[in-house]
Amino acid sequence: FIGMNSGLFYSCSLNLYSLAVVKYNKPDRYIRSKVEPFLHGIPVVLALIGSITLLAEQNINNGGGNCYAPVYKPPHCIGYEDGQTREGFDIPCGRGHDGAVLFFYVGGLTTTFLVPLIIGSSLGIIHRSVSKQENNMAGYGASNINRSNSRLVLHRVIAYSVSYVLTWSFSIIGIGFEIANMEWPTALWYLANIFNPLQGFFNFVIYIFPKVIRAKSRGDDNMTWFQAFKIAFMGGETGRATGRPRQEPCNRIPQAPGGRVGTMSTRDATTTEQLGEDDA
Repeated sequence: FIGMNSGLFYSCSLNLYSLAVVKYNKPDRYIRSKVEPFLHGIPVVLALIGSITLLAEQNINNGGGNCYAPVYKPPHCIGYEDGQTREGFDIPCGRGHDGAVLFFYVGGLTTTFLVPLIIGSSLGIIHRSVSKQENNMAGYGASNINRSNSRLVLHRVIAYSVSYVLTWSFSIIGIGFEIANMEWPTALWYLANIFNPLQGFFNFVIYIFPKVIRAKSRGDDNMTWFQAFKIAFMGGETGRATGRPRQEPCNRIPQAPGGRVGTMSTRDATTTEQLGEDDA
């Protein structure tokens, strides 16, 4: 239950991190000291509060493979009223009505409306900001490489948003069935239990994929994809011939018409490259 709730809000944190870099041009030092503690802490604290509350009220039950807050109605409770305990069992049938109300309506509201709203609105703001940065850089004569960096950042944010949809859409639909006091369709139950645990895997693939591509492109012709993955996973990058870290050329500052230095395009390129290289 803790992982399920913290995972939901962590999806918001990924988009809000990108928003701080792309839209508000916050430097890495500022993000690490002022923003990241909240992006990590708020999901964990909210999940702990919800879990401890339900656990203290003895409202954590088996939800068909997950421990959360459904009403306790296993097959052996058929024919028994809520509050009755069948002989040979310790947990009363129907346990968790209070917890079910809290989970269905507070948790359902969060997963169905609040989290998608935060992810969707932040994605829209980032898309608008990237488009504006591309237009500004084009006006200052920035290279296509710098403009493509902004687009890569946007693609990364879209990928994280798709990861959220794949992970949680089936569970959100199932919560809707529970709120309507209906049983989950069997196929939906299996899909939710297959995809719900995969959010960490999806995010890992999104995070490591560009690093593997970069390591492969900087390695020699005999480098395999597994070797590139190992280099990316261990955090190292090699040069083509020497095996030493490759030094990037200094960015040329684009100049605006009339010979003026294009400071706007330089700043935009720096922030988007920062997110593309060090996205967490």
